[in-house]
Amino acid sequence: MIPYAWTIEVKGRQTIRKVTTIEEMHDVLRVLDLPGVAPPDCGTLEAWNSVHGSYTHNLGGDDEWSLSWTKVGGVGA
Repeated sequence: MIPYAWTIEVKGRQTIRKVTTIEEMHDVLRVLDLPGVAPPDCGTLEAWNSVHGSYTHNLGGDDEWSLSWTKVGGVGA
């Protein structure tokens, strides 16, 4: 299992920062029940970029939230 450092920021909520697997990050997104579209599935997140990436929902809007992630460790980690 590859660990990722990730951050979820939601207007009006405390920022969440963790180091877990992509699958565990996806579980947190599901529990948060964020506004808008369903969060991307794990396979999609891995396909976006295996090292790092970000996603922002409704940029500048009332329902804005963002997710950023970075792979922890070396290329083979």
